[in-house]
Amino acid sequence: MRHRRVLLATPLGLCLGFVGHALYDRTVFDRPERLVRLFSELCLAETPANPEELGLTRIKPEGGTQRWVDTKSRSFLHVLDTRCSVQAHEPRKLSSSSVTSVANQVGVLVERDFPTLTFDENISTTEPSPQDFWMAGWMTGAPASEDRWGIYVFNARTRSDEGSLIILYKGLQIHPFSAEYLAQQAYTVVLAKLHKN
Repeated sequence: MRHRRVLLATPLGLCLGFVGHALYDRTVFDRPERLVRLFSELCLAETPANPEELGLTRIKPEGGTQRWVDTKSRSFLHVLDTRCSVQAHEPRKLSSSSVTSVANQVGVLVERDFPTLTFDENISTTEPSPQDFWMAGWMTGAPASEDRWGIYVFNARTRSDEGSLIILYKGLQIHPFSAEYLAQQAYTVVLAKLHKN
């Protein structure tokens, strides 16, 4: 009889522990802060952090885009040539208050680390459009020019308070995680080996 109680109590205790931890983590964890941190350390840093060291898992590239998933913030890192973005979308969208928090944190980050970028009123919207699309951008360089680069925050809603979010860096240099950059590095290594022989 005692063994049955122990056998029943052990799985029940484990289940309650996991549920309790998940609920506690949701109340303490700051998802917008994690998204902005990932964006800052992986997209904006001069020498980006290793995604795996920040807890991201590499997933299959798609159309030349290198991709990782962050299970903690329920988001994705996408890198393609000069673009790097952190994205949260279906079914893990963000509430409007979380999107506002992300946009505010990105604004502070831009002001602190990229003072040459200015808020671009031509591409930014202060209110969501009739299609519930909202965007903010801090840019430099003339529109459609090769010198144009900057940081964007996109938000799109679908029939609820929640929406998809993309924080995007469009730079002038090829990002170190991009397929093009990795191919260049491999080519350089091959050339170095050929010259050595």
